[in-house]
Amino acid sequence: MIPRRQQITTEICTVLPYKYAPLSYEWMTANEATDIIYIHRRKFAQFVNAGDVDGEGFIVSLLFINSLPPISRPYSLPVRIGGFHVEEPDIIYAPPWMIEDAGLHPGEINEAIISTYDTPVPPATKIQLILTGIGAELYGPETKEIYEAAIGSYGCIQAGSKMRLYLAELNLIAEAIVSEVEPAAIVRFNGEVEVDIIGEEQEPVGGPIIPQHILKKLEESRNIGEEVVVAPPTVNINSIFTPEERRAAIRAAWASKIPTPQLPTL
Repeated sequence: MIPRRQQITTEICTVLPYKYAPLSYEWMTANEATDIIYIHRRKFAQFVNAGDVDGEGFIVSLLFINSLPPISRPYSLPVRIGGFHVEEPDIIYAPPWMIEDAGLHPGEINEAIISTYDTPVPPATKIQLILTGIGAELYGPETKEIYEAAIGSYGCIQAGSKMRLYLAELNLIAEAIVSEVEPAAIVRFNGEVEVDIIGEEQEPVGGPIIPQHILKKLEESRNIGEEVVVAPPTVNINSIFTPEERRAAIRAAWASKIPTPQLPTL
């Protein structure tokens, strides 16, 4: 039987991109193609005290609660807590792509809740990525190690998601679709399994660059964790409130509606 773990859920926090951190944290921006977030040291201590470690960090669900169209509903994704900061207690520093994937705009008031999953995230036994765009064009035997190093910036990988890979030696960001992972829809990755990397394959003229079953996974990627999605609050996010009034209203609406995130099944 898979052991249940101690449930930890933070209060609503404001998610800011790395670049909004003080200059003393400039090391955060060295690589934004990663799955690492940074939370306040008191919140970080909660996870440490619970012994809630998944390999090289704490893998948790980051649930955005004020997603905008076309999503317009809570949006969650697995992330790693990679460290702490000593700024405002309700601030989370995250890579900009996380905010953008939630349909939000970096720099605005984007709010989220962090929760642990109900069971430990299993280690990966299989990971397959399909490169797209320029990343696929540049992939080959001579650049394989550069791509593998970029993948090492991630510690949790979700089936059907899109990954950004910072190819340091080429100084560019490549993109890839996670086409397959095993044994669960979200897996822990510490480099213990070789990643199968596939470049774009030749398609008939006018045919899709990406296989249809992968396109379907992309369309469903935001629903991969449906078990953790809850009904939107009865708060009109676009209402004209002061920041304090809006945050208070959202807290009240969500206080009793946050379930324990469960690892989605394949």
